[in-house]
Amino acid sequence: ANAQPNNGKINLTFLANEAGVYKVQTIVEFANKSYISAITEITVGGGLNTFKDVVVVSMGADKMIVNNDVVALDVAPFIENNRTMMQFNVLYVFGIDVEWVAETQSIVAEGNGLKVVMQLGSKVATVNGAEVALDVAPYTVNGRTVVPVGFITGLLDITPTFTYNADGSIADILFTK
Repeated sequence: ANAQPNNGKINLTFLANEAGVYKVQTIVEFANKSYISAITEITVGGGLNTFKDVVVVSMGADKMIVNNDVVALDVAPFIENNRTMMQFNVLYVFGIDVEWVAETQSIVAEGNGLKVVMQLGSKVATVNGAEVALDVAPYTVNGRTVVPVGFITGLLDITPTFTYNADGSIADILFTK
């Protein structure tokens, strides 16, 4: 909505909540004139049924979208010390069970060939038996363990897609797997 032309070009970003073919037409109003593009077809995901799961989280929101369903979050995603933090148990949407072990203050995530063990306050996690350094130690907020989004996406080998507010801050994060 607030894109500025650069040498006569405007870059637009489109996000879709599921794979498929979308028809897109843009209307740009500039200098009291409207410019309307032709209708363009955009294929998302390389074809139908490419994605198993689509998750969208919004910064500060206590809900996320999982495959078109609204799911409550106990802790809204937030930014702290330049890290986007999110509750770790959202891994369940990708088929990974997350369990809290009170005796050791640890979190164990297991499923789909992945086993992660983390301890609150420790910057070292074990992923499939190998130690992995974390740049931020996991901690709790409202009874939920939070970790950087980068750690979650690294575990799942996915690249998140970020959308931004007009001020440059992160608005939403799209995860597809």
